[in-house]
Amino acid sequence: MKLRLNIGSAHPEEQISIEGPEMTEEIQQLVSYVDNLEKLQEIKGSIGDEIYFLDIKDIRSFMSLNKKVYACTRDTEYRITYRLYELESALPTQFVRISKSEIVNIDAIYKLQLQANGLIRIYFNNVDYTHSSRRYLKLIKERLSL
Repeated sequence: MKLRLNIGSAHPEEQISIEGPEMTEEIQQLVSYVDNLEKLQEIKGSIGDEIYFLDIKDIRSFMSLNKKVYACTRDTEYRITYRLYELESALPTQFVRISKSEIVNIDAIYKLQLQANGLIRIYFNNVDYTHSSRRYLKLIKERLSL
């Protein structure tokens, strides 16, 4: 793969162009990486009157409960000001919506268990889990390449 960098005042805006004879895994990874550059990388969360700056990679899910949205890490839930629909478009591609009330980090998934009713039980570690909803099943399978 060749890399060509062209910097100069003749270019009014930044632009990335990828050319090739066909879509490859490398090209797909580049596209995903570039897409994620403009996505949310850090988020503010609060517990009581304390505000924390959370790295997106440390968040395993976002959930809505009683009209409030929480960022959930391995052992703590932080109240955030975003709505789930806002997060959907602002988060990197490793996040996928699994239900009306939850978005999960694919990188935080430990295992999946297909249920008899067609739903997926999503484990974050040996104990903690959540469920997908049927409405988002197709999207989940696509994003997880199932």
